[in-house]
Amino acid sequence: MDLNCDLGELEQAVFDGTQEALMASITSANVACGAHAGDERIMETTIRQALRHGCASARTRDFPIARTSAVWRFR
Repeated sequence: MDLNCDLGELEQAVFDGTQEALMASITSANVACGAHAGDERIMETTIRQALRHGCASARTRDFPIARTSAVWRFR
């Protein structure tokens, strides 16, 4: 079973430990990539957190692939 969560949407949660604590309970994450939430710094932090917790991660469709350099550096 895959327990998935949209992450990288609340800057405060990304940097105050809330988001990373949540990752202990999920197996995959959709990373917000800039349209309604997130920026490169938040994307990179979210992906690094997901990697530390063994969560699979993917970008959400709200940001063109060509501009998600933070996401593709970790592939």
